[in-house]
Amino acid sequence: MEVVMNGVSFNRDICSKMTRKQFLSAHENVFFLDRDIEDRRKILMDVYSIIKGKLVTEEGLS
Repeated sequence: MEVVMNGVSFNRDICSKMTRKQFLSAHENVFFLDRDIEDRRKILMDVYSIIKGKLVTEEGLS
């Protein structure tokens, strides 16, 4: 199963095994490069929240 955000597909099974930091590190310099890093992280945090099925905060990302 996959999650699609703005035309980018994320494998739910693989991504759900990652921590928040692992997920961001693996994706923030690969997808949505037309946006600044803060916007990319917000989008990715939304995706990660959907995958994990809960609200995930941005605390500790800097």
